[in-house]
Amino acid sequence: MSRRLISRSPDLRLLLDEGYDLEIRGGYLLVHHVPYVTVAKGAAYGTLVSELNLANGITVPPDPHTIRFTATPCDAEGRRLDRLINDSTRTDLGGGLIVETSFSHKPVGSGRYTDYHAKVTTYVAILGRHAAAVDPNATARTYHVREERDEGSPFRYPDTASARAGITAINEKLSLAKVAIVGPGGTGSHVLDLVAKTPVDEIHLFDGDRMLDHNAFRGVGATAAVDLDGGPNKAEHYSRVYAVMRDGVVPHPYPVDAVNCAELSDMQFVFPGDRSDACEASNHRAPRGSRHSVRRHGDRRERRPGHARRDSTGDDGPSRTTGQRPAVDLVWRCGGGQRVRAEHPGRGSQRAGRRTRGHSLEEAVQVLPRPRRRAAHALYDRREHDRQRGRFVTRLERLDHRFVDWIPPDLEPGVLYITIEYATAVHSCACGCRARVVTPLTLKDWELRFDGETVSLSPSIGNWSFACQSHYWIRQNRIEWAPRWSAAQIGGARELARAPWTSSLATPRASSGMEPASGRLVRLLRRLARAVRGT
Repeated sequence: MSRRLISRSPDLRLLLDEGYDLEIRGGYLLVHHVPYVTVAKGAAYGTLVSELNLANGITVPPDPHTIRFTATPCDAEGRRLDRLINDSTRTDLGGGLIVETSFSHKPVGSGRYTDYHAKVTTYVAILGRHAAAVDPNATARTYHVREERDEGSPFRYPDTASARAGITAINEKLSLAKVAIVGPGGTGSHVLDLVAKTPVDEIHLFDGDRMLDHNAFRGVGATAAVDLDGGPNKAEHYSRVYAVMRDGVVPHPYPVDAVNCAELSDMQFVFPGDRSDACEASNHRAPRGSRHSVRRHGDRRERRPGHARRDSTGDDGPSRTTGQRPAVDLVWRCGGGQRVRAEHPGRGSQRAGRRTRGHSLEEAVQVLPRPRRRAAHALYDRREHDRQRGRFVTRLERLDHRFVDWIPPDLEPGVLYITIEYATAVHSCACGCRARVVTPLTLKDWELRFDGETVSLSPSIGNWSFACQSHYWIRQNRIEWAPRWSAAQIGGARELARAPWTSSLATPRASSGMEPASGRLVRLLRRLARAVRGT
C-alpha cells in the first residue's frame, strides 16, 4: 500500500527520487536517517514523523504544519533547539514507533506548506544545518531502497483519522481476528459502522431477515431505493455497503439457532445486535466442547459444566429437568474468553418474576442491598408518586444566600438565590416539599436587607397556594417558623395583597398600629417607584 501511495503522489515520489528514505506506516509518513546533533555534540540519526493528509489515496497539502521526531536535537554547541521544539512529550504512536519531540516551523507568508516535499525538506534542512557543522558527511539522502512491507490492514485506503487523533496505539488494541454481529438491524448496524472502522480482520454478520423500507430508516447511513428492490438479505446488504471501504465483512444470510450456533465458538467477540436472534441462541444448549455457564436469576447461583448442583434434599447430583423451561440467562464463553450475553440481561429476572407470579417485594430483595440485622428499611409502593408518600425531609432552619445572574432551573435545597438585575429572590420551600418559592423584590411585595454577611426578607413568606401551606420568616439567613394560619387569616391576607398598594400606605393597619401617611409622603413614594422602574 505504501508504494502505491508514493507512486500516485507527486510530492512523495519526488522525495523518493531525491534519495530520502520514506515509509508509510499506520497513517504516518516516516522519513528515516535524518541527521541531528546530540547533547554530547555528536552527529546521530533519527526519524521524522508526519501525519498524512489524503484524498482518495493521494496526498493533499499537509495539515498541520508541525512534525514529530524520534529524538531531542541540539545545535553544534550541544544546546537544545528550543526555538524549533514546541513539545517534549514522549508519545507512543503504535507499532513500535515512539517520538520524543514535536517541531513547529511555519513557512513565511501563508503559514502552510504547499506539499509534503516542501514540509520534509524544510525540517531536514534545519536539522542538517547543525549536523553538518559537526559532521560534514551527515546527510539524509541515502537512496535506500526499502522493502515493501505488508501491514495486513483490512482497509482499502490508509486510516489517517487515527494518526491525526494520535490514537493509533490505542486502535491497535482492537486488532481482533474475528468478530460476529448477530442481527445487523436497528442496533447492530450502528455497531457494525463502529467496528468496521477498527482494524478487525473479519466481521461476520448473521441475519435471516430481509432489508425492507423500515430497516432503512432504523439502520445506519442512507440506503438508496434501488438497493431495497426485492428485499435483499440484511447481512448481504451491509456486507456490500462496507466492502467499498474494507475487506473481511463476511455475510451469513441466516439466523443463529441450535444447529449453527457452533459457528460462534471461534469468534473473539460477539455483539448480539438483534434481540430475537440473541434470545433464540440463548434458549438452546451450548455446543459440545464450548465453555458456558448458566446463571439462575432467582437465587443468583451459577452452574458450570462439571460441577454438581445441590437440590432441595441436600444431596449432590445433577440438576433435574422439569416440563417447564426455567428462566435463565445463558452466557457463552467463546474461544477468545469473552462473555456473550443477551442484549438486555435484566429482562431475564423480569420474566422469571412473571412466570412464578412473584411480588415486587420479592424482586426488591435482589435489587436492594442486604440490610443489616434489625436495620429499618422503608419500602413504598412503586405506583405511588414521591410527593404522595409523605414528608421525608425535615424542615430547614437556615438558608444560605447566593447572588446569581440567572436563577437555575434546579434549585438546591437550603439556598436563597438572589438576582439583583431582575430584583427577585427564589428558593426551594423550607418545609422540604421542593416547591419553587418566588419572592419579587418590589415596593409592594418583599423587601431584601443585606448587612454584608446575612440577608433578611420582609414580610413573612406564606405559601398558601402550596399543599404544605408553610409560613415562615427569613431573618439573617435563619428561618423562623410562624404559627399555621386559619382559612380566614389566609383570606384576609389575600384581600390585603389584592388592594392597591398606594391606598394601603394611606390606610392604617389595625394590627401594626401605623399612623396614616400624608399626601406628601405618598407623592414621594410614587416618584421613587417611577425612578426604580426607569419611567
